[in-house]
Amino acid sequence: AYLILERDGQLTDQDRAYYDQLVTALRADSQHVYDVVDWWRIPAAADAAVSKDRHVVTATLRLDGMVGTSEAVASIAAARGIVAKKPPPDGL
Repeated sequence: AYLILERDGQLTDQDRAYYDQLVTALRADSQHVYDVVDWWRIPAAADAAVSKDRHVVTATLRLDGMVGTSEAVASIAAARGIVAKKPPPDGL
């Protein structure tokens, strides 16, 4: 799965803080989330996560369950629930 944040304009420091909060919250759910690949946190690899125009950032999620199973459905629902509980900055 992917976490994708998009802004109509360049990403801001507030967006970065929000992204960091989401990554932390997702990683805390070890029942549903095995890993969050956070390239933005690594300066040498940040370009792999952020679009060239700096409007989009992406993180890869490794979730529990094989595609199509009830475990996978539960993991996707859990990840979406985590994101839904944290409202984004305006414009994101």
